[in-house]
Amino acid sequence: MSDVPNCPCEGFVHPAIIDNPPGLSVIRYRVGDFLSFRHALLLSRPLETQLAHWRPGGRGDLAVQLVEWWAVLADILTFYNERAITQAFLRTADLTEALNNLVRLLGYRPRPAIAAHGQLAAIVSGTKPVTLRKGFAIQSKPGPGKQPQIFETDGDATLAPGGIIEVDPSPDPRLITLDGQSSSVLLAGTVTSIGKGDRLLLRKRIWAGLLNQARVAVVSEVRTEKSPRGTKNTRVVFDSNVGFGTENAADWLLLRGTQTTRLFATANTPIEVRMGLVPVHDFDQLTLSGAIPMTTSQYLRLVSTIRSSTSSFDDSSQQVPGVTGNAFHLEGTSSIDPDDALLIERPDPARIGRVLSLIGLVVGQTRLVWYANGDPANPAAVPKLADKEVAIPVLHSVIQTSAVLKIDGDVADWNAASHAVKLTFGWSPVGTLIGTPRTTFDATTGLIPLPPVPTVTTPAGAFLEDVNGAGASASLTKLSSAGAALGNVSPLPLPLVAPLHLLTGLVFVSRGKTVTGEVLGSGDATVAAQQFVLAKSPLTYLQAGESYASTLRIVVDGVFWTEVPSFYGQPPGARVFVTKEDSGQKTHVLFGDGVNGARLPSGKDNVVASYRFGGGAEAPEAGTLNVVLNPQPGLRGIRNPVTVFGGSDPDPADKVRRYAPSSVLTFGRAVSGDDYEVIAAQAPGVRRARAYWSFDPVRQRAMVTVYVGDTQDAVTSARTAILASQDPNRHVNLTLAPPMDFKLSLSLRIRDDYEQAPVVALVRSALQDDDAGLFGANVVRIGQVFFDSQIHRACLSVPGVVAVHSLSFDVVPANNWPPGSFPPPAPQTDPRHVPDDGHFFRLKQLDVTPEP
Repeated sequence: MSDVPNCPCEGFVHPAIIDNPPGLSVIRYRVGDFLSFRHALLLSRPLETQLAHWRPGGRGDLAVQLVEWWAVLADILTFYNERAITQAFLRTADLTEALNNLVRLLGYRPRPAIAAHGQLAAIVSGTKPVTLRKGFAIQSKPGPGKQPQIFETDGDATLAPGGIIEVDPSPDPRLITLDGQSSSVLLAGTVTSIGKGDRLLLRKRIWAGLLNQARVAVVSEVRTEKSPRGTKNTRVVFDSNVGFGTENAADWLLLRGTQTTRLFATANTPIEVRMGLVPVHDFDQLTLSGAIPMTTSQYLRLVSTIRSSTSSFDDSSQQVPGVTGNAFHLEGTSSIDPDDALLIERPDPARIGRVLSLIGLVVGQTRLVWYANGDPANPAAVPKLADKEVAIPVLHSVIQTSAVLKIDGDVADWNAASHAVKLTFGWSPVGTLIGTPRTTFDATTGLIPLPPVPTVTTPAGAFLEDVNGAGASASLTKLSSAGAALGNVSPLPLPLVAPLHLLTGLVFVSRGKTVTGEVLGSGDATVAAQQFVLAKSPLTYLQAGESYASTLRIVVDGVFWTEVPSFYGQPPGARVFVTKEDSGQKTHVLFGDGVNGARLPSGKDNVVASYRFGGGAEAPEAGTLNVVLNPQPGLRGIRNPVTVFGGSDPDPADKVRRYAPSSVLTFGRAVSGDDYEVIAAQAPGVRRARAYWSFDPVRQRAMVTVYVGDTQDAVTSARTAILASQDPNRHVNLTLAPPMDFKLSLSLRIRDDYEQAPVVALVRSALQDDDAGLFGANVVRIGQVFFDSQIHRACLSVPGVVAVHSLSFDVVPANNWPPGSFPPPAPQTDPRHVPDDGHFFRLKQLDVTPEP
């Protein structure tokens, strides 16, 4: 039987049995701690004789104190032994310095912090160009809890005057805006000549009398609207939907009649009615022939009878079959121009306050002279009168129209109110119809520059900036008063809010503040491998092709020395130096030993450094990188509607452990899928990468697909790195890794003696902290599989948590996630959660509920 007790309370075992099964992140190497050492020292040894009868005393026993001193010493020694062995292995090393020392043996250098870079827009006042010299500094306005960042121009830039163009999104061209059952139009500027109840004519600018190109609309409301730029326009709301919802406002007119007349209605005047002169609309063919003498009252009665004989109007017919035109017999000889509209209105006897309307396009006018005392059978003939009698002429006219269009109401008996029929003509515009100004801009919206349109050489780089300082980058391919054409517009996370600006004076910048002439120390030719530390940190590293380069320049006795990756293979006289970062991101500058690389020459303060410092993933938000530290004459301001990009933090420990051993196998060239993954992951700005073997259906051969997170700029950086190392015969497809959003829900059983709120907060941090949480944004890898047991372990690691219940892991594709909501959870049975190829899990919503 084994002497080892089944329960620790059944016996005491010392030294402890060391057991390290595979897969642990720490090494257990201590044979005991203070308590076990003290216990062991106080026990009698086998066959002990000298101290066999000694019994440890209580307070003041110096023997016990001596034992405890040795127990403390043993506790400390075993603690540091365990820490030393833990730092000796790549998987378990948790100190940055130890990890870097291990991977340095492989020739692998962890990627330092990389500085963000991008473009800013400069606005120049006056008429003369302004030159910004290399190193011109701009500082950010930090948010709460953040530090300001300094960016500098990467080279000299000469900027033309201006650099800012006022633009508006192309307005919605539609004529009609619908609001429930009502419709409205928009007039440019402030129009005060329109009031509620006005009857206006809305017709096509070029009108051929077609029935579907005109309406009479009754105004129900007139109000002023402000455009995004603050200019006032007039909204005219009608009491019904007049249609024309898809028509363009520029093709239409809104008109008011300036002249009116009435039907010819002189009592007992003989008149003649002929075919084509009867005011009809879609009536049956009349059987009148010849001249029919009748009084005006009879004429109107006949007209009314003809009108009332129809059962309905058919707007699809524009002309009475066999009739050359519709005619209206008017009072007087009012002059009506051809192509004018004639509006005929009369009260509706069936409803008080309602007006029936007809409208037609004037195509001709005939002036007539009848004689009130002439022959009733021929009123147009000059009468033969007795002496001292004079002929009494009656002047009137007949207006021919191309068609008569029913606007509203049913046809009633016009005879009952023929005296109330009113005809309106002489239409005049009440304003200029315009489309509704857009308040936002997206990728489908055009741009219209406001005059004057400046001269800009196109194509050119440009920023589009909205009123809140956000924007998008684009290339300006065309600019005229008719519109601005943009190409390669960067994705818009949200529509831009008008009013907008086009910013064309772009300059390249990168993060980092310049330090010039910093004395590192004095060279000593008698000392090998001298080393100095830069005063400012972190040293700025800029992306350079597939890799990165430091901004450090070393001058020794007025001579530039060259930075190299390592001293390996360097001749004894080579003026070279090497840099490395410690755990605090302080940069150490190392010089040769006279065997590999030259020693420093002796001198007083003869080692001088110039460099820039600052870097990392954190970048200023759009609109905040605009503080000019040293005013420049003629420079009106700096804008950054588009955030800078490409910054990255130093490689975390997990990434170093994962890719350092693999880098030894690549030797700067890619053969296997893992090689492509390692090279992509080491590219500046790449947070995560994963390679998959796939099949190329076009080339009918295997290819490597490399998924890269988390931005398109990271994909570009990885592509550049792989192009320098890939097998030219191997097709590689690089693409952005899409996230798989999921909702995590669980309940916690918390000990009664713990306050619930702090425990819940710690659990949330253990799950979603960006850098340390199980599902942290900087922790989750592409294709990483998660188990429910991992979630349980992360929660149970928080003091006070007794149990985890009701765990639910629900995945929903990001593009199907409604804003502010989550679909009902699906039944969850599998404790293993596997993302799709090339995807990674992203914790979108976390619900943690303490149990009562």
